[in-house]
Amino acid sequence: MPTAAPPTRFVDVGGVSLRILDVGPTGDPEDGRARTIVVLPGHTARIEGFLPLVAALSTHHRVVVADFPGSGESDKPVRPYTLRYYEDTAMALLDALGIESAVLAGGSLGGNLVLRLGHRFPARFPLLVAWGPAGAWSPSPLLAAAVRRLPRRALFWPIVWGQSRFWYGRDFPGRAEALRETFAYYRRVMGPGFLAMYFGMAADQLAHSHFAYAHRIAQPTLLVVGEHDDGAGMRRGVARLRTLLPHNELEVFPGTRHSVETEQPEALARSILDFVAREGEPRRAPPLVAVLAAMHQELAPLVEELRLHQVRLPGTEAEAYRGSLGTVDVVAAVTCMGPEAARQVTRAVLAHHPVDHVIVTGIAGAVDPLLRIGTLLVPERVVVDGTGVEVRPVPIDGSTPGGTIVTVPALAHQADIVARLRAAGVAAVDMETGAIGEVCEAAGVPWSAFRAISDRVDDADVDDEVFDLAGPDGRPRPGAAVAYLARHPDRVPYLARLAKGSALAIGVATRATLRALHTHPFA
Repeated sequence: MPTAAPPTRFVDVGGVSLRILDVGPTGDPEDGRARTIVVLPGHTARIEGFLPLVAALSTHHRVVVADFPGSGESDKPVRPYTLRYYEDTAMALLDALGIESAVLAGGSLGGNLVLRLGHRFPARFPLLVAWGPAGAWSPSPLLAAAVRRLPRRALFWPIVWGQSRFWYGRDFPGRAEALRETFAYYRRVMGPGFLAMYFGMAADQLAHSHFAYAHRIAQPTLLVVGEHDDGAGMRRGVARLRTLLPHNELEVFPGTRHSVETEQPEALARSILDFVAREGEPRRAPPLVAVLAAMHQELAPLVEELRLHQVRLPGTEAEAYRGSLGTVDVVAAVTCMGPEAARQVTRAVLAHHPVDHVIVTGIAGAVDPLLRIGTLLVPERVVVDGTGVEVRPVPIDGSTPGGTIVTVPALAHQADIVARLRAAGVAAVDMETGAIGEVCEAAGVPWSAFRAISDRVDDADVDDEVFDLAGPDGRPRPGAAVAYLARHPDRVPYLARLAKGSALAIGVATRATLRALHTHPFA
């Protein structure tokens, strides 16, 4: 049943009549202290779309929401529409209402404005809430210029039909009705002012990004994103904001796309109310987990799954990424193959990031003849060959550790080496885990390892010539491969089998790593 609309009124702001809803608190504030929550609408949004959210919030707090110029029932002047114009309008409205301090909340364009106003006026907005905030992308001035020149009336409906696919989840029961109401509203208000607002605000948002200044937004910020909000790279952009905003929390709403306030208004209200109720309390930074892999292809599936963004790791040329998964922040890096490279990159990661836990992921070569390709190893101990240093990973995700991995400085395929390792009861070998464990234990950082079997060290076909077909980071060397196959055309089936085993093992190790990130309480 639709939420009944409380009465609205109109306020003159700079000669433009704005329709506003100003309600609450309708009950007693939970802590005896009512706050003002200002909800900033999204692109073309209107008060009606926020009624369930407002009803839940206004029980304990005063809530103000307005139709921006060009939208809803507010005036629709034909003029340039920009983010700065909306920011100035919002501030003038708050001044007219006598609101000196408020919690800012909003989604999409509203979330964009929340972060921009929070940056401009930190003293007036002590808490920020942004869901699916536009501007969580790199600026595109050329695309923005193109949008400004589009034939507005001719392209409005094709663009809206395309956009609407990303507004609501397909399983949202109110999807069809929400789309019908929105499109009917568009047809009713269609005119020069509405079109000027629609294309002007779309273009200006494309031209700007939060990434350049997010690190200067000092207020506690609640970031919210729908699990399936993939339009314009939103989840990846929010993950990047998570790493830039100094004091933030992230909530991912399961089964939801972009319009969180429509799909899950009660859940969103609960999150906002909890966030506001903790005003002034110390807010612990989310745990940061570092995931390290020797080769690009070992890390690539995780980077893709978590939508991590590439970053620079000072002091190294290492391939590195940042992002988040739920309430866990993630930094990931390719160490390159070999113990010394692994030590160098691990030290750099720990030096430049406040890491709470390290996970080593990737492939290993089987020494134990009973281990099958694709078997996951969660080692009980790891020994560095040559030095005898022994390190012990911390078991996570309910996994039961078992077996020994030996970290070797070079490819271990010689018969005498294999015999020695097998006699010592070694399960498998790799070239990085022990070195990473050494650095972590010296720094007092807990660490874990997920390695999966990709090949067998006693395979006579594995030799230095095959090893050299890839660079230090595991990326293929096409020239070397062509030369190798020219010399050994009969070995194509073997290389295909080796690649298949590696792909299987990488998938197993990646799934174990993701499962741990999803479920383990790293805090």
